[in-house]
Amino acid sequence: MGAISDPNQDGSDEQQLRSEIYTYEAPWHIYAMNWSVRRDKKYRLAISSLLEQYPNRVEIVQLDDSTGEIRPDPALSFDHPYPPTKLIFVPDKDCQRPDLLASSSDFLRLWQISDSDSSRRVELKSLLNNNRNSEFSGPLTSFDWNEAEPRRIGTSSIDTTCTIWDIEKEVVDTQLIAHDKEVYDIAWGGVGVFASVSADGSVRVFDLRDKEHSTIIYESSEPDTPLVRLGWNKQDPRYMATIIMDSSKVVVLDIRFPTLPVVELQRHQAGVNAIAWAPHSSCHICTAGDDSQALIWDLSSMGQPVEGGLDPILAYTAGAEIEQLQWSYSQPDWVAIAFSNKLQILRCYYYNAELVVASIRFNTVKLPATPAIDYVKMILLIVLMNTSLSNTVKVLLCGMIFHISHGWGIDWKAKGSGIHIHHLVIGSIELKSPLVLQITEREASQCARVGIAIK
Repeated sequence: MGAISDPNQDGSDEQQLRSEIYTYEAPWHIYAMNWSVRRDKKYRLAISSLLEQYPNRVEIVQLDDSTGEIRPDPALSFDHPYPPTKLIFVPDKDCQRPDLLASSSDFLRLWQISDSDSSRRVELKSLLNNNRNSEFSGPLTSFDWNEAEPRRIGTSSIDTTCTIWDIEKEVVDTQLIAHDKEVYDIAWGGVGVFASVSADGSVRVFDLRDKEHSTIIYESSEPDTPLVRLGWNKQDPRYMATIIMDSSKVVVLDIRFPTLPVVELQRHQAGVNAIAWAPHSSCHICTAGDDSQALIWDLSSMGQPVEGGLDPILAYTAGAEIEQLQWSYSQPDWVAIAFSNKLQILRCYYYNAELVVASIRFNTVKLPATPAIDYVKMILLIVLMNTSLSNTVKVLLCGMIFHISHGWGIDWKAKGSGIHIHHLVIGSIELKSPLVLQITEREASQCARVGIAIK
């Protein structure tokens, strides 16, 4: 059963609000995971098992936002041959296409989901073998569903090939020998353009209009160091990110300038396992790894020299090594992670449409969405301006109440014309990088009224 981790159990107003961290415990180790993008299934995910046996399982789970429980639907759970290496729901937010789920393992499979009052079941629709000369196929390491042209799915295989399928006709559109060694991941960058990464340590870009050639965008600095994951920025296709096997570093690339990373993200303490670009922002990415951390980065300053390297803007620490990470397309303020047998759905306050702040006098102020640094600035100013009234300020942020005590959870000092924040913890979210917040004259006068002088 799903469970809620809710730090705010006391008080009537807290009880009316649900935690922004939801947890589901599966009966097996979770490996593959994906969000549904359909507007009518906004809190639906598919998860699959990692069992060392032929029969494995896929579950379709749903968050009930009225109770806060993540529940599996037994009618929509099914057996799967071998552990799926990846799951993707059909990229159809407007519900104009059949409700499909694709999976990769020994073959590419398409599953038809019937989820109505009269019929609730999952049936195998297509089994696609990329080996034309045999009933067997090289194991598929990954695949990607083309959002711009949903009839196309691209798969990657240990047999060094990438295969482009026309799933409507159930035929191979193109098959390429993409690399010198196993291909570990594939990602679409447009209608006819995709990229792949391989055990040969390279990122290669292919254009289906010129199938005879590819462009090497990046190669590992150490020979034959595998690249295992690839994420293409859908909001700004100039950028992609890749993961080096057993490395704590994430490499971000600008395809206009091959071979050299535009930035390297180096704040994980162990190997990185997953990356996900924000679906509604061109400059934010989330990474997760064996250090049990999920980190969100603001890359708006990439390309500019940053002393000591770029720091993440937000961090979340899970209960074990994080193996999967997915950022919801239909609900972009929600991120899902998987570790051990747990699925967790986390709300990231960076993308909320409004911020509601309540002081101990229960006066409420609604403020429009602003960047995360402005959230921190507003919270800090509220803490400062209310220190003469109480040591604790109650902040209602994204539907979750945090009690922020002055002098606890915030390490700050006034310096020059701004406030230097050294450390800030709000609930489960930790702001990692130091900030300097410039204070306006009006804000300074408000602080002065409660005895805090900012010069």
